[in-house]
Amino acid sequence: MLLGSAGHAAAGRGDDLPPGIRVQADSTDYAAVRDLARTVRGGDWSWLPDALAHWVRDDRAPCTVVTARTPRGRLVAAAWVRFHPGTPFASLWGGATAPAWRGRGLYRALVRLRAALAADRGHRLLYTEALGSSRPVLCRGGFGPVRVLVPYRYCPPGR
Repeated sequence: MLLGSAGHAAAGRGDDLPPGIRVQADSTDYAAVRDLARTVRGGDWSWLPDALAHWVRDDRAPCTVVTARTPRGRLVAAAWVRFHPGTPFASLWGGATAPAWRGRGLYRALVRLRAALAADRGHRLLYTEALGSSRPVLCRGGFGPVRVLVPYRYCPPGR
């Protein structure tokens, strides 16, 4: 798990996006987010549109979906943030960038936007169970590990 300051993460540079890329909150094109997740990670993401629609409406831990799109409207990166009312925490989820668009600042921009949304709602801290591919970007943005999970397998004597 990584933990970071929403204010610090939101304050990062914002001038490093490719020309014409639009980063925005409140996307409702959940099918496009599902398709991007399939492209990036493979597997069955058929559950994702319904889950995102539910999380966006959930008062207990509401969600906002953020996207990066080309000038022609093609979705090239997406992620979401869940807000945990009554706590200083918001959590970062998703984080998929189309392979041809990696290394161009899109993920950093989605982190910045989600951090700003969290800070605007009064959440000082962000946490995420980031994939290894996301960790370097997050750590450069001020996130740090708070715990490391080490799998343990009990093998009784004689087995």
